[in-house]
Amino acid sequence: MVLPISAVVVNFNGRDYLESCLTALAREEPAEILVVDSGSTDGSPAIVDRFPGARCIELGANLGPAAARNRGMREAEHDLVLLLDNDVELLDGCLRRLHEHIESRRQLALVQARSLLNDADGHELVHYDGGSFHYLGLVSLRNWYVPVGEANGRGLALTDVAISLCCLARRDELVRVGGFDKAMFILFEDLAISHALKLAGYEVGVAEDALCLHKGGTKGLSVRGEIKGYSPHRSFLHSRNRWLFVTAQYEWRSLLLLAPGFLVYGLVHLAFVIVSGHLLAWIRGKWAFVRLLGHVRERRRIVARVRVRGDRQLLGSPPLSFNPGLASSGLKRFVERALGLTVDAWFALVRPLLRRGKVV
Repeated sequence: MVLPISAVVVNFNGRDYLESCLTALAREEPAEILVVDSGSTDGSPAIVDRFPGARCIELGANLGPAAARNRGMREAEHDLVLLLDNDVELLDGCLRRLHEHIESRRQLALVQARSLLNDADGHELVHYDGGSFHYLGLVSLRNWYVPVGEANGRGLALTDVAISLCCLARRDELVRVGGFDKAMFILFEDLAISHALKLAGYEVGVAEDALCLHKGGTKGLSVRGEIKGYSPHRSFLHSRNRWLFVTAQYEWRSLLLLAPGFLVYGLVHLAFVIVSGHLLAWIRGKWAFVRLLGHVRERRRIVARVRVRGDRQLLGSPPLSFNPGLASSGLKRFVERALGLTVDAWFALVRPLLRRGKVV
């Protein structure tokens, strides 16, 4: 049965993955398949021609996944839109289960499939499974690198954050909160839109019974358990985008009260950046953020229009997520624990002072 869903596949130089992505997607029978190509130079857009009914939208340049998703949502025929990265393969029944879950709850605006990967020894692990807001402007990830058989949940779980590699969305709701922040390009853009949806009173979740395989990750950005995979470009994006997120979407009172926690985390992250040899990338990220302050003001206006929840209703201090392999030494593990205890203690102190906002 054809599902009333427009599938938007984001592609940039995805020749190694796009065909298997589209083959699995076509088996799930969405009503429409749109491939938004961000100026690929590897010939991958030609793969779209092999799939009857699929249409390629050429952006002409690499504007980033955030802009590509926004363009796909604008051109989609259906209100329900599957947002899919080109290196993701839907497993049997994934789209149907996502559809069943989003139809079961009218306030559910964004639902992610549980994504899996295989480690170097061939073990199947949960990769992205949604997460919780951390007041530092980060995500505390659920079931992070947990073996599939040990992962919690087999149905719909309401979460704070949906990771955008494979999500079914209500287009109108995402557009209402400003869509994906194209200034971020990639990284933190899914955290930002999840947070905006929650501020506006909508629900976000993970379909734990809708499975997909995350094959490749973003070249130069994804870290899969190896410190050598943490690139200078990721340090740049982290340096810029985390501040784009918190300054655009937190209340001013929250930013002031949480500043000591931001400072502690910032110093630890800066030390990691220096040790990694990425100080210049970090500085460029901060300068890029300053140049986007006008954009921040516009995003704040959008958030103010839709906000029905205060920061105290959403923000927390759950365990921080560190990628396996990034904290291999005893010193790094000590720093992680000390950081967690410090930022937890500060949040416990100031949380009662954050605005609760309107109860929804």
